[in-house]
Amino acid sequence: MRGPMAGKVVTQLVKGTDWGDLDVLVLDLPPGTGDVQLAICQELQLSGAVAVTTPSKLATEDTRKGIEMFTSLGVPTIAVVENMSYFMVRVVARSLQWLVSI
Repeated sequence: MRGPMAGKVVTQLVKGTDWGDLDVLVLDLPPGTGDVQLAICQELQLSGAVAVTTPSKLATEDTRKGIEMFTSLGVPTIAVVENMSYFMVRVVARSLQWLVSI
């Protein structure tokens, strides 16, 4: 499922579900600035966004574009998380940087 239909389905799921009393609802969205993200921003009142990226240049640039889109729609970015920024080598017993962050 792609495009506007996917955005409508996600919006319907969030609005049509009785979530009870919530302090926080976390939506794990696909990367980018597509129809799902746009529909969520336009249909729901969001308090903020947390962006998750990996250290690769492509992922970081995609995340940057997503943050710019959320900002332009009045949704503040409250945190950026860099996932998979290092890995543990058990023999060495120390963390090694996976990729260089930009």
